[in-house]
Amino acid sequence: MIEPKFKTMGKFLNKIYPKNVIGTTLFPFGIYIRDKWQGNIKVKWHESIHWAQQIEMFFSGIGISVIGLILFLLFNVSVFLYPLLIIFPFLFFYLWYVLEWLIKTVIHFKGAYRDISFEREAYGNEKFVDYLKKRKSFYWMRFIFKP
Repeated sequence: MIEPKFKTMGKFLNKIYPKNVIGTTLFPFGIYIRDKWQGNIKVKWHESIHWAQQIEMFFSGIGISVIGLILFLLFNVSVFLYPLLIIFPFLFFYLWYVLEWLIKTVIHFKGAYRDISFEREAYGNEKFVDYLKKRKSFYWMRFIFKP
């Protein structure tokens, strides 16, 4: 696995994220954690799980982009849409995350954030130090439809 770099949230991230956001994972740049939470191992494990999820989604996004490229070529789609295929792998995790949050907000309204499959896996396993060594790929998918 590609190892993440842990960094302190700079002024820009501190301003755009609400105060209750302790850390964020931005593959491929690194994991950003607020100053006062830098020593918290649970936060680091939680964000490390998101790092693994984002790597999976990145490579899945590459596969989808390759299929998209083939379809674009077969159906003579405008070359102006081709850059979307390049950025899609980087955005796939976030698109899925937001879409799942929107669906679960409509279904549950309250608690939609904690019900997102990525968050359920991360919160459920952030206390296990060796979790990432034993983790099965795409484990977060088991939480999509679980109540």
